[in-house]
Amino acid sequence: MFFHIKTLFSARNRSISVCFLAVFFFFSAVSAQQTPPPNEVEEPWSWAQDAYRQGYYAEGIPFMLEAIQRAPETSIYYTGIARLYVQIQDYESAVFYYDLYLGEFSSTLTEPIEERYRPERIAEERQAVNTYRTDPLAPPIPPRNQEAVLSSLRERLENGPILTPSGGGAYADYITLLRAGYARPDLNRLRARLIDGLLDEAEAEMSPRAMLLPVLSIEMWEIRASRFENIVLLQDTVSGRRYLSQEERDLQPNLLTNTARPIEFVTAQLHFCDAQVHFLNLNYRAALNEFRVALLADPEFIPAHMGILNTLYHLDDPTTLAERQTSLRFLGQIAESEQQQQFLTIYQAVFEDNTSQAATLIGTLIGIN
Repeated sequence: MFFHIKTLFSARNRSISVCFLAVFFFFSAVSAQQTPPPNEVEEPWSWAQDAYRQGYYAEGIPFMLEAIQRAPETSIYYTGIARLYVQIQDYESAVFYYDLYLGEFSSTLTEPIEERYRPERIAEERQAVNTYRTDPLAPPIPPRNQEAVLSSLRERLENGPILTPSGGGAYADYITLLRAGYARPDLNRLRARLIDGLLDEAEAEMSPRAMLLPVLSIEMWEIRASRFENIVLLQDTVSGRRYLSQEERDLQPNLLTNTARPIEFVTAQLHFCDAQVHFLNLNYRAALNEFRVALLADPEFIPAHMGILNTLYHLDDPTTLAERQTSLRFLGQIAESEQQQQFLTIYQAVFEDNTSQAATLIGTLIGIN
């Protein structure tokens, strides 16, 4: 196989002997297992370059695909993978990636540009390689096994579902597409649409009452948690459209789109859902911890404060009296809607052991006469 040059030389050991290098590369032929999977390396672009220099062209392609999937708007990656395909005589794929570079990036590149990446140079390479294709006049054929999945993904992004309880939907298509080696400049746009879709589904299934009481089933809370967990996985890979901290939102108010929801919101929602699952499983200590983490992310998240009060009531732990009073006091300050005010009154009655008043208030709230 091949070796990553940066792992071969350290800052303190640059005088390695020629003899050792000869032995080292001799044994490389029997040490393929030492090359890690592309998704586990820190710099797949660097690994792909090393593979190219050492003549391991086919082995370098998965690293190049990984590099593009992580940063699909990096133009030079497309020339890199095109040149790898040329070396293994897959001219169809090479021309496909040359065309992506020329079509998506050539008009937006800014100086200085290295000679080997100049659009004129790439266009000449593309023209020369194109003569080796079976039909040089036909448009290049996209990599196999991707178009059908891409079509399904786009249809589900448009019409749903984004994520089903069994793990299907648009998100499953997205994972399948990555495994099929999809590496194109529109990948971040697809991710941004996935985030929007996951948020829309999460919000559509929740009423204000459901946020205040664990009225959904365990399965519903679990699928809701999965949506926010997948948003977390997607957010760091959407360059320029990741979730923003409060400070970043203040500095960039024009980025307050659905996809630019604050990281505090996503984290609080994820832990809130996990807490509700624990609560319904009667695991009150675990639920309390998750509600607390949600509040660390967003101290003004009213449902998490109410979740803490629900949980503290079931725990009936004298050591949590101060926390109970803090949440009650905070809710008294920030409760805005009539329903939130009603819940606050119920909690006050419950913790004052005024069970008859609490029962009356709860009956009124949920429509029981």
